[in-house]
Amino acid sequence: MPPRVQPVTAAAPRAAAPRFAVLSPQQLKKLVAPLARKYPGALVVGLVSPEGQSVTGFGKDLQGHAANGDTVFETASLSKVFSALLLAQAVNRGELQLDEPAKDAVCWRVPAYGATEITICQLAQHMSGLPDWPDNRGNTTSPYSSRDLQCYLEHGQLQFPPGEGIIYSNTGFALLGEILAQKAHTSYERLLTENVCRPLGMNDTRVHLTASMRNRLAIGHKANGKQMASSAPTAGGGADGIRSTANDLLKFVSAYAGITQPDFEKAICDSYRVRENVDEANDIGLGWYTRRADGIVWKGGCIAGYRTYLGFIPGKHLGVVVLAGCNAFPSPDLGKDLLLEMEQALASPIASDN
Repeated sequence: MPPRVQPVTAAAPRAAAPRFAVLSPQQLKKLVAPLARKYPGALVVGLVSPEGQSVTGFGKDLQGHAANGDTVFETASLSKVFSALLLAQAVNRGELQLDEPAKDAVCWRVPAYGATEITICQLAQHMSGLPDWPDNRGNTTSPYSSRDLQCYLEHGQLQFPPGEGIIYSNTGFALLGEILAQKAHTSYERLLTENVCRPLGMNDTRVHLTASMRNRLAIGHKANGKQMASSAPTAGGGADGIRSTANDLLKFVSAYAGITQPDFEKAICDSYRVRENVDEANDIGLGWYTRRADGIVWKGGCIAGYRTYLGFIPGKHLGVVVLAGCNAFPSPDLGKDLLLEMEQALASPIASDN
């Protein structure tokens, strides 16, 4: 009799091993969990490298769902680096010049210091002399329209000659957002969506919450656990109005870290290139800060109930996102520490999973 032939069963394909961003979710949780337990509210931390990405959540959103990469947070002043990118894009298209007077680019009065005018670049570097907040702003949870900003600028005074000092200015970035929108004959949010969010696939990054985003919103808290009302954007939102998720912001920081290469890569590089000294530790580009000690490029944000951070290391292709639903959470410190931990792990010849 001929030998029996056993039927051959195709082997099931092996599941692809998860690709983590240098640190595994287990390592990330070990590093972050002790800190997360000290503060109320949701926390989401995202890491990205050429090897992949990790997103780890703690706490819950408004609906009681466990926080994750799709949980929505107010990003606060992370909005400023989006405005900086929109500015760099406009400059590269020849629509604006960094050294042109701001008053020539907007159909409003812009304060001057004697004969010294504010330039577009000075708005993006906190060197305009405009104050941190307009004196008619009030609480950040109260509505504040573009018309309100225009009314402030009608009587506003500069605190020093433009270019001769640095004072962190939400007012300056709110004005920059209005200039960008007016130049494009559209709203700030539409400009953001068409020029940044859509090309990068960021569908959960907006100034005004969609119904879906609202259902995934993290609740903002004070350190004592008290819940806080959501903030209202200052004018169009160019200073503080963007809401987003860790998954979306990882796409944004991936483009800055050189992991992805969008069509506007030159504008990205132009926006974070160092232009001025800020203090003993940091230099500034357009909106972005660079730490001299380690080359980390970063931006933090803090607003009613939220504390946020974006950071990356040029040339190392490493990025971090920290979104916290508590305005006392040390997001910038944690973000910096995680970037340095990732850099060290990348340099180590032996990777550890614990």
